[in-house]
Amino acid sequence: MDSLRKVIEAFIFVAESPLSLDRLAVLLDRPRAEIKPVVEQLQQEYADSRRGFNLAAVAGGYQFRTSAELAPQLRRLNKDRSTRFSRAAMEPYRLSPIVSR
Repeated sequence: MDSLRKVIEAFIFVAESPLSLDRLAVLLDRPRAEIKPVVEQLQQEYADSRRGFNLAAVAGGYQFRTSAELAPQLRRLNKDRSTRFSRAAMEPYRLSPIVSR
């Protein structure tokens, strides 16, 4: 059971989008009924530990999320980043060269 918890936790951690119980069941080749209590236990453990993140039920799946109470501090991270746009994103704003006739 402990190794199953570790694998579920790792899958959720590396996933780019929320992982559903059905998707976890396929990835782990185990019944959904076996996975659900493990995920619920992980959720409770993260909630009880009062860390800077938790395991949240999101969009029909599960995903690690930062704690809402830390939002003011976390905004500083994005504030320090400069915004860069790709050429494709800037294309509509390019000035057309003036063509003389």
